[in-house]
Amino acid sequence: MIDVYTAPGVVETTYDPSTRTMSVIWRKLSGHEHLRPCMQAQVEQVRRGCKHLIVDVSEATGVLADEHQRWFETDIFPEYSRCGLEHLITVLPKSALTQLGAKRWNQTASSFGFRTFLAASRDDARKLIEEAKSAA
Repeated sequence: MIDVYTAPGVVETTYDPSTRTMSVIWRKLSGHEHLRPCMQAQVEQVRRGCKHLIVDVSEATGVLADEHQRWFETDIFPEYSRCGLEHLITVLPKSALTQLGAKRWNQTASSFGFRTFLAASRDDARKLIEEAKSAA
C-alpha cells in the first residue's frame, strides 16, 4: 500500500498497485485546506495507472462547496477520464446532508466515461469493482 495523501482527522488516501485501486477515506469534507492538494495527488495516481477509485465518505462530516463541485466537473473528472480511470465507487455517508452531496458528485462523474457506483461499505465497493471487471 502506498500513502498518496494523508491529513490526520481529514483524509487518508492510499494506492494498491497490485489491484490498481486507490482508496480515499474522507472524515471532513468542508472547511479545510486539504481538498485541492488531495485531489491533485489522486489525479497524479490516475495518471500513473490507477484504474479504480473508492471514495469512502461513510463517516464524513460536511459537504463540498459549490465551487468544489464545479471544479470536480471542469477539472478533476475530465482528467480522470483522459487518464483512463475505469471505476469510481462512492461509499455513502450516514449523514443525510453529506449523502446529498456525495450523490451529486457521483451523478456528475457518471457522464465522463468511467463507471460510477454507490456502495454501502468499502467491502461492497471492492466487490463492485471485481464484478465490473468480470463483466467487461
